[in-house]
Amino acid sequence: MVPRDALNDTKILERLRARYLLGSAIVWTGTLLALAVVLSGTPYFMQILPILIGGIVWFVVIVPATMFTPQGPAPDDRGSRHRA
Repeated sequence: MVPRDALNDTKILERLRARYLLGSAIVWTGTLLALAVVLSGTPYFMQILPILIGGIVWFVVIVPATMFTPQGPAPDDRGSRHRA
């Protein structure tokens, strides 16, 4: 059985993950749209687009994957691999 505090921590982490992803997506969408408006009609938008995509991938895919990947065994799985 999983302790109550562990369930609470899991819910907190899930909310944190959702807020981080939502916030990152909003900020990067706003940044991309603002630059599209400012740089429309110039050749600079296509030059800066790969840089922006790199930032988007970093903050929306790579960082959350490393921050929210479980480390070690699940709380109810400790030691079960060593039992006969």
